[in-house]
This record gives sequence, C-alpha cells and structure tokens, in this order.
Amino acid sequence: MSEVRLSGVRAGYGDVEILHGVDLVVPSGGTTAVLGDSGSGKTTLLKVISGFLRPDAGSVEVGGRAVAGDGAWVAPEKRGVGYVRQDGGLFPHLSVAGNIAFGLPRAGIARRGRAHQDRVLELLELVELPAEVAQRRPDQLSGGQQQRVALARALAPRPDLVLLDEPFSSLDTALRTATREATARALHASGATTLLVTHDQGEAMSFADEIAVLRHGTFGQVAPPRTIYGEPVDAHIASFMGEAIPIHGLASHNQFRCALGNLEAAGFVTRGAVVAILRPEQLRLVTPGEGSVDARVSRVTYFGHDSVADLELVSGTPLKGLRARVVGPEAPAVGDVVGLWVVGPVRVFPG
Repeated sequence: MSEVRLSGVRAGYGDVEILHGVDLVVPSGGTTAVLGDSGSGKTTLLKVISGFLRPDAGSVEVGGRAVAGDGAWVAPEKRGVGYVRQDGGLFPHLSVAGNIAFGLPRAGIARRGRAHQDRVLELLELVELPAEVAQRRPDQLSGGQQQRVALARALAPRPDLVLLDEPFSSLDTALRTATREATARALHASGATTLLVTHDQGEAMSFADEIAVLRHGTFGQVAPPRTIYGEPVDAHIASFMGEAIPIHGLASHNQFRCALGNLEAAGFVTRGAVVAILRPEQLRLVTPGEGSVDARVSRVTYFGHDSVADLELVSGTPLKGLRARVVGPEAPAVGDVVGLWVVGPVRVFPG
C-alpha cells in the first residue's frame, strides 16, 4: 500500500494551463474519488499521476518515491500504477486469461507456467468472475464482466496505486451498481490505494472514503462523502453534490429567516442577507396547521423507492425549485395542499 501525494501541481497543454497548483493526498490503502464536470481537469490529473504528462510545476509522489517534479521523472511503466480505462481497453484477439496475463511481469511468465495460471485464477476470483470465463474472448462477456477483467489485469502486477478513469459510465444502471460494488470489494481485498475519476456524484459518494471536488483546475473541497454533502464549503459545491434548493433570507447569529419560517442556520454565520441551501429530503410534508407553512403540490415524479413533489407556496411567495423527497407510496397528489416542516439546520452562505 502506498500514499499518493501531489504538491503544487501545474500542468496543461502548450500555453493552456489546466491544473493550477493542485494539492492532494490519497492515504495509503484509501480510496479517493476526484469529482468534476467535463473540462475541470480530471483527465489531465490522471495523466500527470500515471506519467503520460509531465507537470510544469510541483511534484508527484507514490509510496514516498518522487515520480515527477523537483528533477525527478519515472517512466509510466515503472511507477507501479494500474490503470483501468472507461472502455476497459481489453485486447479483442486475446482470451480473458491472456488479457489478465498481459498485466503480469513479462520476464516471469514463460518460466513460472503454473504459477502464472494460478495468479490468473486468483485474480478472477478476486473480481468475482468464474474460472470458466478464462478462455472466453472479451466480446463474449457482458460490459460489467469486461470491466472486471480490466481491473484484474490492472491488479495482476500488484500495483501500489490503481487509477480508475470513469470505468462504470458506459454500463446500464443495474450493471453499474453491481460492477462498482464488486470492484470496491476487489480493491479493498487487494489493499491497493485507489483514485477514481468520475462526474457521477452518487458513484463518488458510495465508492470512496474521500471526495475531491475539482473545478476549473483547482480543488474546491476535499472531505469524506458525508461531510462534503452535509457540510459543503460554498453554495456551488452544495449544488454540485446533489439536489439543492437555494432560499434567500436574513441571518442573525444561528437563525435564518425566510419564506419557510425561522430556521436553524449552520455554516457561514453573519447578519444580513444570505442564501441557504436546503436539501429536498429536509422537507417533511405534514397536515396543514399551526406551525407549518402551507404549499400546493404542482407535480409529482415517481421513482418507485421514492417520489419527488414539486411545491408552490400558498402565500404566493416565489421559491424556485421547492421540492420534497418522500417515500414512494406516501406521495401526495397534484393539487393537494400540504404543510411544510424543515428538518435539521440549513447551510447558509454569503448572499
């Protein structure tokens, strides 16, 4: 297991700088997800770590060894880094066993024979694939199975670090979840330090120990999933990490006064005009009455496990994006008048 450390990394292409002095530490054996929109610098970051792009400034260390910057440079194939691409990148002319064996050190394959075959079977078991797939070609496998083979190939030489470049994005929803969970188990069992790059917030939160939000070439926040979702450092990250309802109002110490009443405030504390971020799951629908704010249901979107009710205040005060998440069978009907309660504190930021 090896810690990965980036310090002051600047990198780009020609005169265009993409990464602007980024710092990041991935603890040994940990899993960090780099989350960002297209163009935020995710691919450039992976290229710098893997060795396919030299940084213009700063340094990269893997397991305490400098692999880039400060006069050091280690070729990609000598960094002890496994790489799983979005499309898997399997060789179509090789069997599953041949693809996995390709990841083994070349010098030992011919001599070790049986040991090399055992390693292939060990890796298939690790990624939860049956031994009988070893002789199949990639085109005889499902998309999820192909990604597991790609992971097995990356793990074959026992790398210090595994980089995952949006490896689940091309899979359908059910297959994506199963493959992601199997991948997480395999990586945990291998003990490898892992860096996942993704644009999927749910994927990042369910997969990683920490999330690093990358925007415009810098990290806006690096924190565990629960912290980054519940305690974002600014309104942009709050909105980026999930459904968010921005509400303008007035703050006074730890109180926030707005169209939904007098609410408990958390985060930025000041007096005057501010904006609060409310999550749909913080809204409870109750019987209209004393202590609640009345709203009319304008739309209901049913997802099975839950539903989202779009709401308009009966008072006529406009609140853009006001919606509540409820258990599916408990969804109200369009036109119903309900009472609203806000559960828990709201995150407040400068207006």
